[in-house]
Amino acid sequence: MGGITTMFTYLDLYKADPELAREKALEILKQNNMNVKKTARAIGCSKNTVKDIRRRYLLELSMKNNSTKPHWHPDQTPTDIEEQVKTQWKKTRFGRIRMHRHLKEKYDLDIPTMTIRNIYRRNRKDRPSRIRGEYRSISYYDFSAIKALENWQIDTKEIPDIKALPKEVYAHIFKHHLPNYQWTAIDPKTKVKFLAYSANKTFTNGMAFMTLLWMWLRAFGVDHKLFFQFDGGSEFPGQTLEKLAHIQNKIFSRLNVQLLRTRKHHPEDNGFVERTHRTDDEDFYVPKITRYGNTSEFMLGAQEYLLVFNTKRWHYGREMDGATPQQKLKQLSPDINPKICNFPVLLLDGISSDKIFASGGQHVSDYYLFGEGYYPVAFTSLYQ
Repeated sequence: MGGITTMFTYLDLYKADPELAREKALEILKQNNMNVKKTARAIGCSKNTVKDIRRRYLLELSMKNNSTKPHWHPDQTPTDIEEQVKTQWKKTRFGRIRMHRHLKEKYDLDIPTMTIRNIYRRNRKDRPSRIRGEYRSISYYDFSAIKALENWQIDTKEIPDIKALPKEVYAHIFKHHLPNYQWTAIDPKTKVKFLAYSANKTFTNGMAFMTLLWMWLRAFGVDHKLFFQFDGGSEFPGQTLEKLAHIQNKIFSRLNVQLLRTRKHHPEDNGFVERTHRTDDEDFYVPKITRYGNTSEFMLGAQEYLLVFNTKRWHYGREMDGATPQQKLKQLSPDINPKICNFPVLLLDGISSDKIFASGGQHVSDYYLFGEGYYPVAFTSLYQ
């Protein structure tokens, strides 16, 4: 007799399921009284393959494929180092470049940025590259020609954004009646950022914020022409070209300020301020806002966050190379007092309509710099 014959080949079945292929081959092997040569001929494979199946059976080993993972990894990051990176990421949420510098300065650990990247990817800690890439390589400035504190991107941010914040953070904002809107101005050249807050998103608040920004810069000797860029929202003069031209000619031309409106449906035109809003969520609102039980506590926390952003936080955007905005400003304009970065975080409601634009003859600086109830007393020493 020529032995048992089959209607399948071992290779075809192996491609679909290696474990099933070995089990079927073992059945044929048993039917052939453990004859390796006859079994190999019946299923169309080599004798060595059948011998391996017989060895697995006799030693009671699994019919699954053996792992190809090497037993020794000479370049593998030690477990304690990887755990340290994971622990620090939970505390700081730094990207790989900032994490490299953080570990080197604080713990004397010189871990390459690519190693940190791999640790993030293994543990799914990296920030989504799709979101990070939205504003990459988008620039509407000649960085070699523009001055520090010359161009300002201005925008509002609705703080309780259910898509950006955890549910408990979102609910906390409404429960404790915290401000709903953040007003942001950032200089793309130095990354110096100024903030204000309000309960309402109104045109008078927008005008107040831009006026306060202009006054603060002029008070520190920034006398060159300024460019304020914003979108076409109703809180800014750019809602219509006629309104923009009217506000430009009646007010801001006299202040040596040029108003610019971004294109419709092109948020990348204001890419720097849009990107910094995400940083606000990650570094301030998500980890810290639940600590504040009222508006006063929130405003002090916002002031602290802004000071850290401008004077202590490392930045790795274009031409920053890990410098803080204050360091970058000192490098580009050493004559400007670095305390210009200590912009006081204010509530615009009331200041805008009730105090400034509705009160004839009263200069805004009286309320801005000395008015009771609007200026954080705890930070008075910062500006003396």
